[in-house]
Formats: sequence, structure tokens, C-alpha cells
Amino acid sequence: MRTPPHIQVLSLHLVGITAADYLAHMVDADPPAAGIALRSVHVAAEPLSDTLTASLAWDVSPPAPARAAHLAGFPLSEDVTITSCVELATALPCAA
Repeated sequence: MRTPPHIQVLSLHLVGITAADYLAHMVDADPPAAGIALRSVHVAAEPLSDTLTASLAWDVSPPAPARAAHLAGFPLSEDVTITSCVELATALPCAA
């Protein structure tokens, strides 16, 4: 029986790019952790918005937010930043 995943929710703020363009042109469709430690990714965003929310389901304890974003295929830059991170199992802010 598979253990329940660790859920980590990242909120990203985008400058100079819409959520739709970020998802279409910058997100890695085959993220580095897919099938290894990352069980699934769910994204919520309005197409013309400057924010998006990525819910990551991990088979292991979630990594630090910036590392999690990279492993899940969400590249960060000075124009793409994490504004919040919560682990749903504990509802506490993620460890840095």
C-alpha cells in the first residue's frame, strides 16, 4: 500500500509574463523529480494573472521551496519568485 503523499503548496509571483505564457514556455514538462520523489503536480492560475499556485505531492519530505520549485519544473528568477509555501499536512510554513 502506498503511503499518503506530503503536499507542498508554492505560490509564485510573475513579473513581465502572464501565468499562461509562463506555463507554456518556461515550465519543464518533464521535471527532474518526476517519478522519483515527485508524485504529482497540480497548477491553479488564471491565464492573464501574475500569480500561480503549484500543489506538489511528494513521496518524501518536501525539499526547501526553491529546490522544490526547481525539481518540479518551475524555474525561478528575479522575475519569478516564491511568495509563500505551505505544507498541508502540518499547515505550517515550509522550512527554508
